[in-house]
Amino acid sequence: MKRFLPALLLGLTLVSCNLDAAVFVDPSITSPTLTVQKVALGTTLSGGFNLELHLSARASGPSNVTVGSFSLRTSDQQTVLAPNLPVTTHPASPIGVAENSTQTVEVAIDTMSATLDASAHDAICAGQVVVTGTITDSLETSPTSVTSAPFTPQCP
Repeated sequence: MKRFLPALLLGLTLVSCNLDAAVFVDPSITSPTLTVQKVALGTTLSGGFNLELHLSARASGPSNVTVGSFSLRTSDQQTVLAPNLPVTTHPASPIGVAENSTQTVEVAIDTMSATLDASAHDAICAGQVVVTGTITDSLETSPTSVTSAPFTPQCP
């Protein structure tokens, strides 16, 4: 029995350790959707995504997150298809994130008042795209980038 005691104690120590390393807010984009439509004056985009903001129990305190700008890029991120997407967030920025929690921010995209060039339709609808953007975390000194997984826009 004494031979197994060190291994048992080590196992209990590992189980009780918090291995979540998010000492700054760790953002991720989930459930992106985008509808691309040709209109008389160009191209419009509408859709949205969830912005997940995670902060571990190991953080030095709560954070206030400011949502920055977002753009639409090709899936290889080499070409910007729509810079400075007009987005609204719910809840509004800044968003409080407590230690050991994840906040979900609903982000809506709507270019109705800022129509894109007509050629944007074909470029966006040519394949998969990603949404890229930044957040500013009050626990960190520089903005943090976030990118969605590639997805296929709806092009009716």
